Amino acid sequence: MRTMSGHMRGLIALLLLVTAPWAAALEQLEVEYVRPGVDFSQYTQVMIHPLNLERTKVIPPAWASDQSRKHWDLSADDRAFTQQLFLSTLTAEVEKDSRFHVVPFTGPGIMELEVKITSVTPFANRDEQVVTKGSGEISVRAEFIDGASGDLIAVLSGDQSVGDSYQLNSIDTNRANVERLVTAWGKRLLNHLRAAQR
Repeated sequence: MRTMSGHMRGLIALLLLVTAPWAAALEQLEVEYVRPGVDFSQYTQVMIHPLNLERTKVIPPAWASDQSRKHWDLSADDRAFTQQLFLSTLTAEVEKDSRFHVVPFTGPGIMELEVKITSVTPFANRDEQVVTKGSGEISVRAEFIDGASGDLIAVLSGDQSVGDSYQLNSIDTNRANVERLVTAWGKRLLNHLRAAQR
């Protein structure tokens, strides 16, 4: 019986990462690049870079009457909360399987993950008392890097909805929606790691 190569397992794992059926509520991310010949089965540890919000563009929704930046920019508290949530949630999801670990360093057998939020479109500004379907939409780019060489091994990108149910706009509901989205990302990442080991 022929065994599947690490490269082929990696490609299948990457497909599972973007099309996982348990996360059907999330829009699929587009695979922009996969390095030819990369063996994803070598990665049992992940170094998660801080969520990159440095150049995130906040785009008010088209229906907003007040487009002034002061009502739409991400606050320092929002940024800090999201970055902390991103790291802690992804770590918790990946480490649900004892074969995989999140580490604070890089090297052989380690896959680095760098996620950048390129834009955010909130459906309401922080002061509005309105009901919205979800909190908004984001555009995201995820880069996977080989820890030994520093080479880029895969890139995913696309738009994601932050929440999908009707709710009153508030800090608490918006943060809960962000947490659900990041949890789904963590599940996808674990699914990818598991599939690469098969």
